[in-house]
Amino acid sequence: MPKIAILGCGWLGFPLAISLIKNRCSIIGTTTSIEKIPFLKEAGINGKVWSLSDTQTKESTSFLNSVDILVLNIPPSKIKGEFDYSSSLHNFCLLLPSSIHVLFISSTSVYPENLIDANENYSWKKSDFLNQNVLAENKLLEVLGKRLTIVRMAGLIGPSRHPIKSMINKKEIPNGDSPVNLIHLNDAIGIIEKIIDLNFWGEIINGCFPLHPSKKEYYTNAANFFNLPVPNFVKGGELNKIVSSEKSISKLKYSYSTSIFQFS
Repeated sequence: MPKIAILGCGWLGFPLAISLIKNRCSIIGTTTSIEKIPFLKEAGINGKVWSLSDTQTKESTSFLNSVDILVLNIPPSKIKGEFDYSSSLHNFCLLLPSSIHVLFISSTSVYPENLIDANENYSWKKSDFLNQNVLAENKLLEVLGKRLTIVRMAGLIGPSRHPIKSMINKKEIPNGDSPVNLIHLNDAIGIIEKIIDLNFWGEIINGCFPLHPSKKEYYTNAANFFNLPVPNFVKGGELNKIVSSEKSISKLKYSYSTSIFQFS
């Protein structure tokens, strides 16, 4: 089994590490807090204190020298202060051994909101490069080429994480007819593991559950499940973005296992 490093052992990275350990993989996992190292160690993860915002050198990245696969799971939102996210990722990857394959966890937010069929063949427009994930994807491709696979994850839901809880006090939420693009934690992990199992490198692939109810329908169901007030949605947005999951199903042969209507 490959030796895998997960940079960013948070809400997605930690359960991914646990699942890979069950498959007998050796896992290095990073955290920005030294207090979390014993927690990672207890779970069987070789924990390292590391941050992308620190100055990167051959010495600071030496813990990756014997790694086969690197899961890069650090979204722009996790970086605080004045910091060039995409350039830092680019410079960091220049320090990696040439044998490492990298799986970058990106986001379907790279696609414009008015793109009805958001699939992996979309060609960038000049305005797209205002998006930090778009810049990051392109700079990583420059360095890594076919050693890189990019997974564009839809909105992540799962245990202790559901967007309905952020809508409780909002009124007249726009675009109630627009479709949702979501993926459960179980399937996010499943897609990553499938890529690793198949050595599916040099690819770009969406991770999104292949069902797109309207915001109004979906969040009304979620509010009822959690016994929360039903949000007030304003009509409109029925032609908004729908993220395609076709490539993950046809090329990766992945079967989505957990419905986005599974709220617990």
